[in-house]
Amino acid sequence: MNHRWVAALGAALVAPVVCPDSTVAQVTDSGPAAATCWNPAPLPDCRLSVLSEVGGYVRLGGNSHSAYAATADWGVLWNRGERHAFGATVSVWVPDDAIIGPSFRYRHWFGGSTALDLAVGAAVWGNGPQAGSLFGLARLNLMSWLALGVRAQHLRFNCGGPSCRDPGRVFVGAEVGGKVGRWLSIGFPALGLLWLLGDD
Repeated sequence: MNHRWVAALGAALVAPVVCPDSTVAQVTDSGPAAATCWNPAPLPDCRLSVLSEVGGYVRLGGNSHSAYAATADWGVLWNRGERHAFGATVSVWVPDDAIIGPSFRYRHWFGGSTALDLAVGAAVWGNGPQAGSLFGLARLNLMSWLALGVRAQHLRFNCGGPSCRDPGRVFVGAEVGGKVGRWLSIGFPALGLLWLLGDD
């Protein structure tokens, strides 16, 4: 049953990002009123950016159970000046110890599309991990659609023994965003569907 909820939520999350560009408030022209953008950029180019990001990660010191992770984030980012931006996303981690939850994002623009992101969030659902498990992100955006990232987890499990005290997990990898990430994120509901079929 849990897998069915994951598949349904994935489809609901991706639906807004696969709609035509014209649905993004038709504010893509430049001028005093900055645009809403699919490819994030600082002011004066973008006031609001739509985030749609997909990543692949390898765990440092991991075992075969959780050596790899795929991530997806959907959300928005508001520029507050030419150097600082704040936003929020819905974050998903799969396949092992899958979690879903909101995260809060800060971005510091260095110039052009180069930027540093810092984020922290908490799970509201987990396939094994409990709600309240924590996760975080630090990533360097090399361009509007490509970034190198470090992600961390501190998971909580409900089994009542010392083996449930997760010491923390660290992953390194790369992410794609912008319009590239938007289309790649279509694969997440497909992954949920395959997971659902494999569970039957």
